[in-house]
Amino acid sequence: MRNYPEVSWSSFGLRPLQVGLVMTVIATSLAGILANPLFNLVNTAVLDVPQLANQPTAMAVAYQTLSPAGKS
Repeated sequence: MRNYPEVSWSSFGLRPLQVGLVMTVIATSLAGILANPLFNLVNTAVLDVPQLANQPTAMAVAYQTLSPAGKS
């Protein structure tokens, strides 16, 4: 294992970058947590509409396996 130097955020421009990264992680986490009830509401609303609720949720798809390159 190499002895890497300690991370220093004191260089010019790195402190604002660190603050921006932390704020982005916090905002993304909050958005994910707060969006969950909205997605649940939308799913419930879609299931309550008879025309949409009767649609299949999965479809069988045919596929063909390919042989490895150079072999036929």
